[in-house]
Amino acid sequence: MNDFTKTLESKSDQINNPDLSGGPMTVTVKSIKINLKEDQAVSISLIETEKVFRPGLGMRRVMAAVWGEDPQSFIGRGMVIYRDPAVKFGRDTT
Repeated sequence: MNDFTKTLESKSDQINNPDLSGGPMTVTVKSIKINLKEDQAVSISLIETEKVFRPGLGMRRVMAAVWGEDPQSFIGRGMVIYRDPAVKFGRDTT
């Protein structure tokens, strides 16, 4: 049996905008990798999915304000990630 929906998935190891088009995702932090030499310095592994969450600078600031600055204290904590269809990246609506 062919599954057309499998052709709609992005080929990526991270959660992307289309992954959230079906609605918000409640996730639990499994582990955190920090590599300041990479463009996306923070990769958060999640219990619920094989894909990692790579929060932008603004979201990392929110996480530090709410959970503190020690990333090890994030492990086991939950959050809801979602897409806002009104957000623009340059001139393009995401």
